[in-house]
Amino acid sequence: MAKVMIYKRLTLRCWKCKKTYSHYEEVDAEKKLKVTCPHCGAEAVVDFAPYRKEKKIVMRSASSGKKTVISYDLPETLETNEF
Repeated sequence: MAKVMIYKRLTLRCWKCKKTYSHYEEVDAEKKLKVTCPHCGAEAVVDFAPYRKEKKIVMRSASSGKKTVISYDLPETLETNEF
């Protein structure tokens, strides 16, 4: 099954200066996002894994079977962590 790329405009809060900024990036629970705050220059990391939600659904078509749908329940502002 092909991986579907999910891109979102994220609002991030810097762990050091506490200011917010936006960043357009792929949301992927298998990797951590590394960013640099445009306000203070602090390097930070965002982990999407805690926001990942999986749901198994059964398709009515005989050939479809069970599928896993992955979504992300992201807060309005994501807190960054020290890198």
